[in-house]
Amino acid sequence: MLNTQQQKQVMAGIVDAVIEAVSVADPAFGAPGGVMFAALQAVMRLDQFEELMSGLVRYGLLTKEGHCYKLTERGVNWYQNRVA
Repeated sequence: MLNTQQQKQVMAGIVDAVIEAVSVADPAFGAPGGVMFAALQAVMRLDQFEELMSGLVRYGLLTKEGHCYKLTERGVNWYQNRVA
């Protein structure tokens, strides 16, 4: 079992990976949620993925258009600060 600190580190890594995937997607279309879930299904269930993505939308890092996600201006700034 992972302790709380390790769980936070794992979740931060997953968030970073999702934001990075969305950042490199075609901005006209966004990143397809199904493709991102397929990449993460070994580490989380569908309901957990949906909860994560909903949280990122509520926090203002992403928008959801149909089944695709796009970075908001806040998400771009957050991502640039993380990789800097």
